[in-house]
Amino acid sequence: MDLPEKELQERNLQLREEVQRAAGRQISDEGWEFFVEKEAADDEPFSRHLVDLMLEQLPYYSMVGRRPPSRRIMQPAPNETIQAYEDALAWFASRTPSFSVERFRASVVGRKLVTPSEARDWLNDRLEAEGLERGLPASYRHLVSVPKDSLLPVMEVQIVELRDPVDGLDYWAPVLPGESDANWLRLTAKNWAADVGCTNGMATLWVISGVTPSVEMVSAVFHPAAPTKAFGERIELTVDPATPPEDVMLAYKKARTAIAGGRVRTPTSKHLRLAVFADQKPAGEKWVETMRRWNDAYPAWEYEYVPNFWRDCDRALKRFLKDRPFTRGEE
Repeated sequence: MDLPEKELQERNLQLREEVQRAAGRQISDEGWEFFVEKEAADDEPFSRHLVDLMLEQLPYYSMVGRRPPSRRIMQPAPNETIQAYEDALAWFASRTPSFSVERFRASVVGRKLVTPSEARDWLNDRLEAEGLERGLPASYRHLVSVPKDSLLPVMEVQIVELRDPVDGLDYWAPVLPGESDANWLRLTAKNWAADVGCTNGMATLWVISGVTPSVEMVSAVFHPAAPTKAFGERIELTVDPATPPEDVMLAYKKARTAIAGGRVRTPTSKHLRLAVFADQKPAGEKWVETMRRWNDAYPAWEYEYVPNFWRDCDRALKRFLKDRPFTRGEE
C-alpha cells in the first residue's frame, strides 16, 4: 500500500537531503523527481537501507554526474547565396509531406494543424493524458527545457523533442516504447528530420504545425567530456554536400576558436611518446631501467642521462594533460 501523500513528500525530502549529503553534490529538482520515481517505491518508508540503495544507483545517472551539455556553436550569418540555398532546401523538403506524416496528421492532429504558439501546450496535453492512462510517473508527462545530457539516465528511454517558436527553446520529454501518440510523433519527426537535415525539435514542430524548419548547410556542435573523463571532447560538423570546402574549413575554424581559443598546441611525436611511456612506467621500476627500455624502443631519441630523461618525461606528461585542445571548454 502506498504511503499517504504527505508522508511520501516528507520521505522524499528527507531522502533527497541524505542522498545529496552522502554523495557530496546537489541534484536538480527535475533530476530528483525523475530519479526518485525510478528508484524508490511509493510504499517504502525512509530508512538507512533505502538511502544506501539510492546511492548505489547514482553512478548510472548522468543527471548526477553533471556531464556538461552539448551545445551548438553559432555560425556567421550566411551570405545571400547560402541563405537562398538553405531556404530552398527547407521549402522543397517540407512542401510535400511523406505518407507517415500525413497519416499522423490525419489520425492525431486533425484537419487543421496546431497553431505554432500552441504547439508546446498541445504536446503537453497529450503527454499528460497518456501518462495518466498508462500510469507513468510525472517526469514523463510534460516537456522540459533543461539540457538533455544533464538529466537523462545513461541507459534509458527515448525522447520526443519540440522547438517552441514562442521562445526559441528546445523542449523534450521521455517517451516509453509502445503504441502512443507521443512515441508515434517521436518516430515520425525523427525519420523526417533525418531525411531533411534539420533538428528533431524542428521536425516535430513542422509535423504538428507546418512551420518550415531551418536547414543549415553547415552546423557545429561541441560535445564536452564528462567530468570523470580526461578526454572525449568532440566538435561535430554536419555538412550538406553542396557546401564549398572553404566554408567547411571556416566553420570548423570558428568552432574550434570558440572552444579552445585562437591556438591549439599539439606536442611533437617524441613528446607524445614520452608522455605515454612515462604514464605506463611500472610502479617501483627505477628510472635507469625505464630509460634503458625507452632507448631500446626509440633509438632515434636515445638518452644518455637519467635526469634529462626523467625531466622530459615529467614535462611531456604534464603538458599533454594540461594543454590538451579543449581543456578550456570545461573550465
